[in-house]
Amino acid sequence: HYDFWQGAKWSWDADNNVFWTWDTPFNIHRKFKRVVRPEGLGGIFVWSLGQDSHKWKRMKKIDKKVKRWLV
Repeated sequence: HYDFWQGAKWSWDADNNVFWTWDTPFNIHRKFKRVVRPEGLGGIFVWSLGQDSHKWKRMKKIDKKVKRWLV
C-alpha cells in the first residue's frame, strides 16, 4: 500500500502481526525537500541497508541528495 500524505509504502502481515513501512526514492527526495532542508537538520540516518533493493535504489537516492545538501 502507499500513503501519499505520510510519504511511505506499508504492508501489514496479519499472520505474523508485523507492520512494515519503507521509503521509495521519490519519498526520500520529498523528505529532503519538505523536512531536511526546511528544518535545518544536521543529518539523516538509514535504519537498515539490508532491506534496500538489489540495485541500491534508496541508498543511491540518499547519496545524491546528501551530496547536493552539502554544497
